[in-house]
Amino acid sequence: MAGNKNLLPVVLVPSLILGLLLPYGYAPRVHAAQSVNLLQNAGFEEGAMGWAFSGDTGIEQTTPKNGAHLAHLNKGASNVVSQRVTVTETGNYSLTAWVGSAGTGGQMGVRSAAGQVLKSTAIYRMQDYKPYQITDVKLTKGDEIEIYVTGGNNWINLDDFVFYRDDANISSFKLVGQMGESEIDRVENKVVFYMPHGSDVTSLTPEIAVSDGAQITAAPAGKLDFSQPVKYTVQTPDGIVKQWEVTCIMEAKSIAVNSSHRQLNETFNWAKWKAQKYVQTGKRGLINEDERLNSPSSIADYIPSYWAGYAHRTAFYARDFAHQATGAHIIGLQQENFSMLKQFAGSATEEKKWYPSWALNFDGSDFKLDFRSIDSFVREVPAVFEIVQKGYEQYLWTGDEQYIRDPVLWQFYTKAVSDFIELHDTRFPNGIAEGTGKGIFSGSASYNERGDEHLIEAGDGTAAQYLAFLSYAQMLEARGDSAQAAAYFKRAQDLKTHFNTVWGVKEGVPEYIRGYSEDGTALQGFGREASLLMATKLITEPGAKTDAFLDYLDEKYATEKVPNIEALSYLPDTFFLYGRNETAWKWMKHIIDSRPLPHEVASQGSNGDYPEVSYTLISQTVEGLAGIQPNAPKHQVATVPRLPKDIDWLELNYVPLGAHELYVKHEGTTKTTLKHNKGPETLEWEVQFYGRFPLLFVDNRIYLTKQKTLNGKDVSYITVDVPVGKTVTAQAIPQWTVLKLLALLEQYLRSQDVKGPVANQLSNALQQAEHHLSKGAVDQAIHELEKMVRDLQDAKMAPHVSHQAKEGLMAGIAELLKQWRP
Repeated sequence: MAGNKNLLPVVLVPSLILGLLLPYGYAPRVHAAQSVNLLQNAGFEEGAMGWAFSGDTGIEQTTPKNGAHLAHLNKGASNVVSQRVTVTETGNYSLTAWVGSAGTGGQMGVRSAAGQVLKSTAIYRMQDYKPYQITDVKLTKGDEIEIYVTGGNNWINLDDFVFYRDDANISSFKLVGQMGESEIDRVENKVVFYMPHGSDVTSLTPEIAVSDGAQITAAPAGKLDFSQPVKYTVQTPDGIVKQWEVTCIMEAKSIAVNSSHRQLNETFNWAKWKAQKYVQTGKRGLINEDERLNSPSSIADYIPSYWAGYAHRTAFYARDFAHQATGAHIIGLQQENFSMLKQFAGSATEEKKWYPSWALNFDGSDFKLDFRSIDSFVREVPAVFEIVQKGYEQYLWTGDEQYIRDPVLWQFYTKAVSDFIELHDTRFPNGIAEGTGKGIFSGSASYNERGDEHLIEAGDGTAAQYLAFLSYAQMLEARGDSAQAAAYFKRAQDLKTHFNTVWGVKEGVPEYIRGYSEDGTALQGFGREASLLMATKLITEPGAKTDAFLDYLDEKYATEKVPNIEALSYLPDTFFLYGRNETAWKWMKHIIDSRPLPHEVASQGSNGDYPEVSYTLISQTVEGLAGIQPNAPKHQVATVPRLPKDIDWLELNYVPLGAHELYVKHEGTTKTTLKHNKGPETLEWEVQFYGRFPLLFVDNRIYLTKQKTLNGKDVSYITVDVPVGKTVTAQAIPQWTVLKLLALLEQYLRSQDVKGPVANQLSNALQQAEHHLSKGAVDQAIHELEKMVRDLQDAKMAPHVSHQAKEGLMAGIAELLKQWRP
């Protein structure tokens, strides 16, 4: 029996990507009773009746969505399936259908009888049936229109069409500050929108769009209180009335971001909302589902996990996971991170020569598309080392000892930095793990899967190995094994030295060698990830060579117009690391602005639908713009503001750092406030500012700064203890003045670091120096400071001046004398 195919199915969600995220077993529901399907033979159960078939098309019985029949189009735009319809009522109409396709290029749409396209949508490469929908087509009674599907670059299957009046709808509902997009359910006539934790939802003014020609006839006036559902009535001119209910859901306590830049605020809220939609923890659904016809999918219970990879594959991928893990932690996915990391670590065995699986199903099993057999599975060298690095980074963010004590993780870390390298260092024995040059199913040296260069060693794999050595050494140290830690710190330094003396040998050439081919040829030029990740992983020695290399990368990614958004997502990470705030922000904005554009793999939907985008925008805001550097195991944190000129101030609240929770606010690049919201003990804060600042002003006290470099850029810093509940503000002081030196002296007087007869002598000398300066008598001012130096160096005064005070005052005097003397 064919089964009932005349009910009006509802497309599960408005976009293809979200349709894939629905739980297994979700059943479409029948539309409201007044909706009538205007199409004849909508499921092709009566053969070709009502439809026009042109070109290489026809009715089949092989794989219908429902019932016994489907329509089929072979490759080619001249192949068309269509049906003419006369519109019975003026109003807005929707078209839904179930479509499967082995290629791209097809189109589904609504056009006039004269051939003018009214609305259409592209058909993606998704061989299993997926729901497609076109909404809000404005038509007039008596219009002759045509529903059509045209062929693409491979076959297309069609089933279960519905074309019906779908009116009196809320089509858009927006509020300033909301998280992501409002969810509009045209079956239940409900709208749900999400607001960040702590938002005031009692006085909101929404922006509402309704079906063309309809209007809201009943709604509360003025600013609305959405702490309870709000009801709206929408009516068409001919009397169709729908009651709509709008509900606000406040997110659970989670990191919150606010800034002077509205687009950044909206993007961060969108990214949190979007990233949470990819969480699969506790669900039951498909595994081994991919874009192939008859993929070997089945149903299983999911482990704690989130989507990391293509949306038409029910899997998380090692590379994507590595790039998403920090963003996942920041929004509270600690359980998922540990679960996924451990699954990858446990998938590496001696039989697989310590390669982890490249992709895992949401139940933790090998994803069959990428795992054919123990001898043929996708494997890429950088992923091995990134898993080690990410284990250490999660330890720093969480303080969770499992990351350095769990036996499965520890075995993997150890094998990755020892046996794995030895087993894969055979072609050019030099301590660097190699690929085979024979493709990803035999072992690729690089993440860059494009091109045919047969790399044996690659820049990104080598750089990832360097950071794996450093990460493993740090974890050894945390475990109390200082001797082994020292050995791996040395291995890291030796590898970095080798790289910078062998791979970066050509002076005056902006790029480094990015790999070696099968015959030992050194390759330069732009190699995408093989080039970029050398800088991202910090193996390039800071200095003129790396500066030129960063300029080169910026230019190449712009001129080469790299299409895949996941590759571009590494650029902000890289440039923020080197304090190139404007360049990093330029690429971050490019990614933000590119979200609505189609992903290069059409079945992904838009760029914003690719999971890596939302997760990395979160981490780039927190680690990049805010410059937060965690060390939860030691109850420490460092911050360095990296705000571009576009952003005057940036504040983050509820930042999770182990058992601590922080508030951080940057005002420009020289003022930072940190509040220790909660935690088990006092937090040690390293306040950092790019540049050479002699002093920091911290809560009415002046501190002499220390100087260091952060990835080649000068940083001035001090360390401050911040008890639980305490708020501390630090501001950089650009240069010494007599008044600043006088303020420092007064601070030492209050603390008794300066006392006795020398106190008056020093104070008088400074006051006289300021008096002479006000009259332009620089020589006399210098004379007063020289008297101070003699007093501070007088052995008789030593008992009355602490070492700290002497050091601070002498430093200030030296800087002032340097300014005043010719």
